[in-house]
Amino acid sequence: MLVPGLLLGLSLLIPALAGAEERLPLTISSHGKSYTIAAFTLGTNEKGSTTITISGSGFNTMPLRNGQIVVPVLCSFTTGGEEYGWEQVQGGDGSLTFVFDTAKKPETISFYAEDKQEKKYEFKAR
Repeated sequence: MLVPGLLLGLSLLIPALAGAEERLPLTISSHGKSYTIAAFTLGTNEKGSTTITISGSGFNTMPLRNGQIVVPVLCSFTTGGEEYGWEQVQGGDGSLTFVFDTAKKPETISFYAEDKQEKKYEFKAR
């Protein structure tokens, strides 16, 4: 009966490995406030640049730090082994749209707090 036990052990291990991708909704704490990403959508703007729009809660107003507006939740994406950071962000109606200076399509999308950029939450682009 070694084989069934081995199969059971493997079946318990596989979900743990597959669970490396984060799930929505995702709550990120930045500068002491919580922001929840309920959904994200990929797009292209009128110039052909890649866009990623996140929607959820907490994005109606942006905090001020030292007299400047701070984007509390940031976004980047990876494709072909290269990471791309956003060039500009637009907000409104409980969402943020990140605009990238490339037309490449994301393979993996990362979200992270502005004040904790080392902890990234990754999602596969669909």
